[in-house]
Amino acid sequence: MFSSRTRSLLLLTLSALVCVVGVTTLSAQDSRATVNPTRSITDYAGVAPGNGNAPPRTGVIQRARSGSAQVITWPGFQMRPDGGSRFFLQVSASPEASASASEGRVEILLKNVRTHARNTRRPLVTEFFNTPVKSAKLHRRGRRDLAFVLQMRDNVTPNVTVQADGEFFFLFIDFPRGSWAPSPPTSGSAATTTRAPAPSAAPANSSASVRPAAAAAPAPAPAPRQIVREPTPTPTSGPRQMSREEMNALDNERPPGM
Repeated sequence: MFSSRTRSLLLLTLSALVCVVGVTTLSAQDSRATVNPTRSITDYAGVAPGNGNAPPRTGVIQRARSGSAQVITWPGFQMRPDGGSRFFLQVSASPEASASASEGRVEILLKNVRTHARNTRRPLVTEFFNTPVKSAKLHRRGRRDLAFVLQMRDNVTPNVTVQADGEFFFLFIDFPRGSWAPSPPTSGSAATTTRAPAPSAAPANSSASVRPAAAAAPAPAPAPRQIVREPTPTPTSGPRQMSREEMNALDNERPPGM
């Protein structure tokens, strides 16, 4: 039916088609996106004590554990069920920490630690929560130490503890319950105008004398209004009677024959 050369060409063509179809199928399979299970907007994907979420860049953390440096893997804040507030630091090993306080400031110094992600060094702004802390941020202290600095709006002494959680440790900075959050404006309240308070009289035994206010000068009486009247037109007289002499002169000026 077919010559040997024709059969060879047909076999080569079929082999090429099979190869093209196989490569296309593999490319389509590789290009498929992997869709992770959806997460509710109320689910917290970050690290918190007891939630089991892993911090980012775990490979860097494992390499750091092989050396002598510790890594602060996550700073966080949460309100407690009893109304208090808590700041926490997740650390790759048990930290060596000391606390100090000054006016408007609490500082937690951690020895021989570093961070492994840029987000770890961003501030935690908490001024709108019911906590005595306005904000907290990690700052470098020398080459090997870090300080967790809390800016305070009230002088409150925190309770600092360390607790193990699996392969990590948490440093807790706890504050008691209080009233520090700013009061939100009530909806539908009418705007009020603040008036300056009226000056109060001096006490009876005060040596200061109170002078009566000077009477205001009377306003000048308004000038009388002038009424401008138009002049009354004088009636014009009737036609003037000509005298006899004027009539004779007029007759003399008539042309002859009249």
